[in-house]
Amino acid sequence: MKTLIVILLISISFSGFVAGQNSITNRNIIRIGAAYSRFGEDDGFTFFNEYQFRLGNKFSVGPNFYFTRTGYFLDNKSAITYLLGVDLNVYYSLLKSENTSISIGTGYSFRHQDFSMNFPSILGPDDNFGLIQHTNQSGAVINFIYENKISEKWNAGLKSSWQAFGTMESLFYIGLFGGFKF
Repeated sequence: MKTLIVILLISISFSGFVAGQNSITNRNIIRIGAAYSRFGEDDGFTFFNEYQFRLGNKFSVGPNFYFTRTGYFLDNKSAITYLLGVDLNVYYSLLKSENTSISIGTGYSFRHQDFSMNFPSILGPDDNFGLIQHTNQSGAVINFIYENKISEKWNAGLKSSWQAFGTMESLFYIGLFGGFKF
């Protein structure tokens, strides 16, 4: 956790230096979005908030914060997974026109996972039992962003992300976002 805080502080400090060098057409952006997600074999949703610092015309860096909930309910049984994480990403603009941009990115993700499972007991409905598991993980991320300009300050688009965590199950999400340039 201390390592994560140090990395975030360094990236925020670096962003002040980078923001001062950007032109008015190459502004930083905040994206807020919602997405369909798939974690292992379970479907769910993800909310994400990304802050991108532009590094010239082709590159950008920044953190992405996300919350994911997946799981199922079936005949008094439930299995719910909550993920809370932060990605540190680097993007490269493949295509950039006046109104549209397509970017790919890679990065590193840190996440906290809470997994809970409840089962009915053979002793009766008042004697259910459950399992709760907490884990911290880190792994690689691959991102794709399609962005369209709405006005001088507002953008909208599509983001997909795939996160691999070694032997743990990977997370995939795809969804829409709104963005604000400043």
